[in-house]
Amino acid sequence: MRILINASGQKIGGGIQVSLSIIRHLQKLDGIDVIYVISKQVYLELTNEEQSMENILCGRKSILGNVFLLKKIENYFKPEVAISIFGPTLWKPKCKHICGFAIPHYIYESESPFFQRISFLNKLKHKIFKRTKIYLFKRNSDFLYSETFESSKRIQRITNKECRTIPNTLNQEFLKFQPEYHPPLDEINILVVAANYPHKNLSILKEVSKKLKEESIDFKIHLTIDEKSYKNGFSRDPVFINHGKLSLNSLAKLYQKGHLLLFPTLLECFSATYLEASYFKIPILTSDLPFAHTICEKNVKYFNPLDPSSIVNEITELLRKEDEFENYSRLSHKIYQESLDSNKRVKLLIEYAKEVK
Repeated sequence: MRILINASGQKIGGGIQVSLSIIRHLQKLDGIDVIYVISKQVYLELTNEEQSMENILCGRKSILGNVFLLKKIENYFKPEVAISIFGPTLWKPKCKHICGFAIPHYIYESESPFFQRISFLNKLKHKIFKRTKIYLFKRNSDFLYSETFESSKRIQRITNKECRTIPNTLNQEFLKFQPEYHPPLDEINILVVAANYPHKNLSILKEVSKKLKEESIDFKIHLTIDEKSYKNGFSRDPVFINHGKLSLNSLAKLYQKGHLLLFPTLLECFSATYLEASYFKIPILTSDLPFAHTICEKNVKYFNPLDPSSIVNEITELLRKEDEFENYSRLSHKIYQESLDSNKRVKLLIEYAKEVK
């Protein structure tokens, strides 16, 4: 079977990690003739050996450049199925096209408080972008996939396309590190593993910090944001420590030192952060919103993401009851234990491709 994998549009965050995982695990499958078109950002994360593979091609800088490149490769390679890691794409292949969908803004807008906080102009932009991108999904894709069953149902309703669920997985690099239960003793390390996008709701952390100090808790809040955001928003308060963008090895070491994950996000389709903290047996506190319940079920503590007092109440309850902390460490680990591994994820994707070709 001949498959073209399009990762030319994956330039930040989770899309890069998903692309790398698919490339590495698809290479292990027999009977698949595959060619990859990837972004420079994905290419730079590959090993030297992987970069030298003949079936890996680096895409162009511009979107239109990638469209022309993909058409050229399609005419030469003649794939039976094309898979775009996440879309939408401007490219419409001649063969069947499976496209990933990971834009929570378009499927959770009625439940997320994020849309109550943005300006009229940004709401207008959102409506225009949504209409445009949904149109591109409909026009240029034949089939879709997402990372949770709830997302898939919602995506099918707004696109009228079949949407299969292909769950996200833990990056295999983390398996090199041993997860250990370590209860809080003296200073508490609170991890907030997220980029500083508006929907991540990190601005609430400043008020959370003030209220935690009133509870006489000795703590540090560890961030992984860009330096500019840190200097503009958090650097004046010494409880905030910024690690910047971390390699997977460095991130794993940070998880090993963490006592709890605080994740006040307002929008997600799926976040690997939940899986990562779960693997390291770190209790998770997150937003009481539908997407979080879909991913975490009853294995985490929930709070109102717009209310600092709600967040602090959940943190203090967790820290002051040792049996509570141990219980949520155990429950957190269940999220990882019940997840798929990367090999299974790739096999599900290839099974989907074989069905639709």
